[in-house]
Parts: sequence; structure tokens; C-alpha cells
Amino acid sequence: MSDTTKDTCIPCGLHQPKRNTYFDGKLLLARDFQDEQSYHIGKRQLLNAQLHGAGTVCGLRIVEHPSPDCRDRFVVLEPGLALDCCGREIIVPERTLVRIKDLVDALDTAPGTEDDIFLAIRRCDEPGELAPVILSDCDGTGGQLPGRIVEGFEMVVEARPKGAVQPVETPLTPDFNWRHTLNLHRQSPRGVSVDEDEAFLYVTGMTLGLAEEDDAPDSRVYVYRRENHDLVTALDGPGNPGDLKVSPIGDQVYLSGTWDGEVAGIGVYEKSEIRQNADPLGIIALEDPVRLAVSPRNGALYALETVSGRLHGWSQDSIDAWIADGAPGSGPTGVGPVETGFTAPLGTADHPAYRGAAMFEISGDGKHLLIADRAIARTGAIKVLDTTTLFARGENAEVFAPDLSFLAAKEQVMAVKWSSDNTLVYALTRTTGTGSPTDLRRLELSQDMTTFVPRGRGARWQGQPLDLALAPTERWAYVLQQTANTDPEVVAISVEAATAAGDTPDANALAGEAQSIAGNGRFARLSARGDTLYVTADDQDPESNPDRGLVAVVDIREADCGAHFRQIIDGCATCEGDDDGRVVLAHIEGYAGDPPPDIRDAGANAEGDAVIDNLTYRPLAPSNAVLKEVVDCILAQGVAEGPPGPRGEAGEDGADGADGQQGPKGDPGQQGPKGDTGPPGPKGDPGDPAPVVDYNQIVAVSWAHDRALGDVGTDVDRLFTEVGIAVAFRHPVAVGGFISGKSDLPGRGPSFVFEILRSHPAQSGRSEFPLECWCVIPQMICEAIEDYQPGPGDPFISDVQPNPDLDVAIGARLIIDKESFNSLGIDQGERFRVRLRSEFFVDEKGLPADGDHVGGKLPTGGGSGGGLFESWFVS
Repeated sequence: MSDTTKDTCIPCGLHQPKRNTYFDGKLLLARDFQDEQSYHIGKRQLLNAQLHGAGTVCGLRIVEHPSPDCRDRFVVLEPGLALDCCGREIIVPERTLVRIKDLVDALDTAPGTEDDIFLAIRRCDEPGELAPVILSDCDGTGGQLPGRIVEGFEMVVEARPKGAVQPVETPLTPDFNWRHTLNLHRQSPRGVSVDEDEAFLYVTGMTLGLAEEDDAPDSRVYVYRRENHDLVTALDGPGNPGDLKVSPIGDQVYLSGTWDGEVAGIGVYEKSEIRQNADPLGIIALEDPVRLAVSPRNGALYALETVSGRLHGWSQDSIDAWIADGAPGSGPTGVGPVETGFTAPLGTADHPAYRGAAMFEISGDGKHLLIADRAIARTGAIKVLDTTTLFARGENAEVFAPDLSFLAAKEQVMAVKWSSDNTLVYALTRTTGTGSPTDLRRLELSQDMTTFVPRGRGARWQGQPLDLALAPTERWAYVLQQTANTDPEVVAISVEAATAAGDTPDANALAGEAQSIAGNGRFARLSARGDTLYVTADDQDPESNPDRGLVAVVDIREADCGAHFRQIIDGCATCEGDDDGRVVLAHIEGYAGDPPPDIRDAGANAEGDAVIDNLTYRPLAPSNAVLKEVVDCILAQGVAEGPPGPRGEAGEDGADGADGQQGPKGDPGQQGPKGDTGPPGPKGDPGDPAPVVDYNQIVAVSWAHDRALGDVGTDVDRLFTEVGIAVAFRHPVAVGGFISGKSDLPGRGPSFVFEILRSHPAQSGRSEFPLECWCVIPQMICEAIEDYQPGPGDPFISDVQPNPDLDVAIGARLIIDKESFNSLGIDQGERFRVRLRSEFFVDEKGLPADGDHVGGKLPTGGGSGGGLFESWFVS
């Protein structure tokens, strides 16, 4: 008789199945029943392995031990299901204690202090329910044998050197495909800008060799169709053309240069008319060559003079008004100039500002500007300016130089890019001297804009960086660099590798093959969708033909996702190379110490603790239901087009039909009889995008949100009786909207839309359920603010200048006299709530303020007018 505790030899991987057949009179032995089970178990495991793969199906999270005294020795495994590489199910029915220290101590080789610890699970069957053997086997074996097999599991650990194990995410390599090259005869490319809405590409090139061709224009502006890069039109441009930008909101194209041989400034073209009108509508006069930035949110235009370092700004409204008036004088009404401290001279041809690199960048929300200054080392190498304070304070707006003391002494910042969520900054740097490494760093800007903090270890490689572009997904950074053989190339840097934990920059972050471009590289521009990179270069040898600059059009695919399907024919999944069918559950970094540290959940760790990482190295085998949910989610968001943006305002009614435009809507006619249903008509052309409304915002307050007044150096007595509970707006607001009409003065009186509330205990009838009541402080009087004094740190009001005679004010405050304040009897630690109904604070254009206090940060704004502004603080 067979020993049922022995391996039943169920094949792993591909095998030829054999199943029982039955007939009357067949002698059935234990082997027949074992083969019956093995057939069905083997088929199920084969399907598991080939249809689902190995990994976690559900559950099996590793969590910290609930007792702090046990966290240096134990972790807890939660219930769940996994599949190993043979397709065997590993089932954990209940929470299980894992003695991780004992497992580490039992390893054949003690782990090094820098090793990572991986915790895995594997299938381990055990005998169960012993039963007596009635008939002895041929060898005379009797006694008892297991009557059942218990499908169990065991935990195992493995120590591997840091970085030796790759994360489980499918490795993706960006695919560069050169499409064609736009040649600029005897010209040097100076500006490239993509108009995504109208699907046009704008290119400007400076003409070379004017002494030989006196009739040649100083520069040319070319307009191409994006889908096939056919030339639409070409215009004569200014002398020494610089930056070129297309407004994503307005109908403007901006080109900097020297106009009429003497006026430095910005030429403003009308997008919709540029193919009919070759001349700019007007010139915004400045003194120096400039770099440009346009807010993608509200169309505001910013110009950095690259010699003096002065910064200017113009709102979309002021530009539109200037154009409507015939573009008179030296330009629209703007703000500034602001002295930024930008010191890099343009004396060398490889300077980022001269070449066109990304050294003057605006965030996606339009709230912050970055200036990369190659001439300054460390602190000051990147400057930051809040655009809302620029429009609120003009030339007195503060330019911040966040601390960058962690940079090397000779490390120069060549280009900068904002992350898609506008919270992180990617910096491309070059260190001069021996070795000359290039670094890509990811930095987080502190809320007070005084410090940059590294987030991730960064990437380092050898090269001469020229420019930086960032994929919309932030999976890849595309770096244009010059190579040793003088040909520029585009390389892809894995942001994931650069942002992994650690202090040593990743030297293996370059991914895939580089795309080489002939000539001397200048700069690169990536389309908003991230699918096309435009790489510019000067002629490497102007003395030889062809004599031209170029714009190389490079198509980018972040990954060939279809390759995963084609891999099916390469073979079937096996356990080859796997360690006895184990499934990795968690990575525990920093545990191999002596003594071992506490093991904590991610996000809860204190300094020195080992952190549980449940995802990076854990393979997943999601169910079909989970995959369907993911696909449904992707389809609902519109994966091909990106997630939908906020709904725009309704457009105006069409004009009279005499001009071929749609006339006003007529009265509805009588309903006719129902006809047969015909085939659907052709899909109409997309309508014009809805205009983006520049709503007003709250830009500063006199308290620190969600903090105690003492923590920020504010005295409760002075706040309530001298400064007041004050708010300031980006644009002035009408006083009559927020102060009651019963007031004797237009700018002083009660307010029913701007209030401060105080917390009081309330009787609930049950002592175990105390209630809290928020009551308005009725003694507070609302006053209009004519001006305010900003304070240090967060957007903060340290003092105000009230004026009760105002009809239009920059802000408002709630104030109380000393006697009434003393009668309130405010104690330390009391809570207060500020509430402001934004729809009653209307600016000069008749628009309500956008008061959504998103995340407790200023300026306010959620993309729509009105909303309830709420904040709170502790006395």
C-alpha cells in the first residue's frame, strides 16, 4: 500500500494529462484514486499558472505587531490567497504571527547591515487525521497513515544586497522614432511652441550670413500643421529672435526679439489671423532680450529680461483690452518690474537662456514661476516667485531663493520642470571639473518657499546636458545632451529609478537606446500629450552643404504595450529560476541590524525603524473582477484623451445670420409626425473650447490655518483688536457685497457673509456624548481694507490699513474693540472657525471670488466662482 504522505508527483508546468477510465469489473486500487485527484489538481494548477500567473490574489498584507514591545521580532500576516509559480493555491485563513527575527537568525548566511530582507510565503502540505492501516503493505507496513492532506503554508525570508532585486512592475522602455526633420535654410532655430488646441506648430529661426544676402529677413516664423508638418505660412520676424510662446487660453502668439532694428520687446500676433496678417498687432517694449512664460490656467504672460534680470507680467484681460484698443503705445498695462537677482550673462553661446533651455518655467496651475540661474551655486541657483503676489504687490513682490546647500560646490542648474501636480521640481544639473557628471534631481519646495528638500536619490550619468523635458506621466525625463563626438542625442531617464529611496544617485537610470540628432544641439520641446519631441540643432559645419539649422520631429511611445501580447509565443510561464515556489509578500528595508529595529507600517515609522513595503516587490495576480473594475475606471476617465477638465462657462449666443454665423435661437415649432429611424449622421466638428474665467482668489490671511496662534508668534489680543481677522484678495472687491446696507459707512458695518465662530460645549442630555456648538461672535464688525502688510512665512497679513469710506477694497477684516474683547473671556486653547461666502465678494468684472480652500492652502481656488471659504485656528 502506498504511503499517502509522499509526494504524489503532480506535474508543474506543461505536461501531458492522463485521466482514469472506468468499466465494470475494473479493480480499483489506491493508485487509481490518487491519479483521479492528481488529474484534476494538475489541470487546475496548470490553468492557474498560465491564465493568472504567480502572485497575490487578495489579502496577505504584512502589518506591524500591535504591541510596541514586539515590533523588533514579529510581524503579522493577514488572511488571503496567493498562487505560486506552479499554480498551487496558498491559502491563509486567519491572521498569523510571523517570527521574523527567528527566520532571519536561521539563515545559512547572516545578512549584512546593508542587505534588504524579503518576506515570502510558500505552499507546504502536511499530513492530517491518522487512520489505521487494515491491510499491510507488501513490505509488511502496518500501523497508521494520514487519512487527509492539509494544504498549509510556511513563511520564509531571504536577504539580498540592496538593489539586487528588481521591482515587480513590468519594465517599460521609451521608444524613440525619428519621423522627419524640418530644415531651416541658413538659419538657427530659436523658438518652438506647440498649439495643441489648433494643432499647429510654430517655429522661429534666426537668419545667418546676412552679409552675403542683404535682402534676407533677420528671422522667419514658420507655422506647420502638427499631423503632417506641412508648412502653412512663413512670416518675416524680428532681429535676434528669442523665445516663442503660444497662449493656451487667448488668441495670441508671442515672439521676443528686436523690432525695426531698435526696439527690444515682445511681438504679439493673433493666432486666428496669423496666416492672413504677417505683421504683429503690436509690440510690448522692453529693454533686454527676454524669455517668456504663459500661464496655462489664465493666459497671463510673463517676461524675464535676461540681462538685467527684471521680471514683468501681464494678465490676459489687459492684453485683450490693449489689442481691442488697437495695441497703442509700448504695451498693455502690466505689473513689475521685479528684480529677480538673475545674474547669468549671455556671453557664451551655450548659456541655457541663450540656447532656449527650460530655465524659465511656470507651474501647471499658473501659480509659481521658476528661474534657473546657472551662474549661482547652491542657494539661489533656482528662484521662485508666486504669481498671485506679483499681481497683488507689483514690483514689491518677493522673489524667493530656496536653500540648495546640498548641491555640490560646482553644480550648475541647467534646466527645471514642474511636476504635473505642481508640488515637485525636477532639476537638471551639471558639475564642472573632473568627471563632469550630470544629475537629475527631484525636489520638494517647502510651503514657505525657503527650502528645497530632495525627494529620492536622483540619477547620475556622464554627459553634457542641454535641456530637459518631462513626460506628462512623470515616468520618464527626456534629456537633450551633447556627446563626445559632438552629435547631440536625446536620452530617457527613469524617474522611478531616480526617485527611489537612498542617498547615492542611480547610475543605471538611463533607459533604452538614445536618439541621435545631427548638428549642435540647442533645446527640446515636448508636446502637451507627451507623444512628440521637437529637438533643435544648429549646423555643425556651416562651411559645408547643407547649410541649415533643423528641428527634428521625434515620436515617443513610453512603452510598446502590445509587446506583452506578442511575448505569448515566446513560451509558457515556468518555475525555472524561482526559489521553490515562494511568493514574495513584503520588502523590509533596514531590518538587518544588530540589534534589529522595530518593524513599522509605511507612513507610521519613526526615525530608525524598519518600514514594511507591501507593494514594490510583491507580484500580483488580480482576479478578472478586479481587472474589469480597472478597465471600467480607465474608460470612464477617457484614457485616450486624458481625464476631463472642469466644465467651462457657456458661450454667448451667435450673431445675426447675415455674416454666415448662427443666428439667435427661434421659437420651437410644432412637433411633426414620427418618421422612420434613419442611419446616424456624421459626427460634427468639435466646438470651440469654453473660455477659462480668471476668478478672483484669497491670497493672504492674518492667521495660520489649523494652527495655534502661539505657534506662529501671534497674540490673540492683537489679532482680534488691532489687526483683525483679515483676508486679502488678488483683485479688489466691491464693499457693498459683504457689508450690510444698514451701515452708516460704505466700508464699515455688520456682515452676514464674513463671520468668525467660537466653539462652546452644549448639553446633550447624556454625559458620555458631549456636544459642541459653534456660535457667531456678534460683537465683531467688518471693515474694508485699503492695503495690508505681508508677513514672513505662509501668505500672511501682519498689519492692515482699513478705510471705512471705500466702495472697492483689496480685502476685509473682522475687528472688535478692547472692552468687548475682554468681556469675551477667551482662554488659551479655544478653537475658532472663520467662514466667508465667496459669492458675495465680487470683483470689478462682476465675477465672484473662487473661495474653495483646497487643502488649507493659499491662494484659494477650485476652478469655479463662489464657494464657502472655511478655516480654523486655536487661541
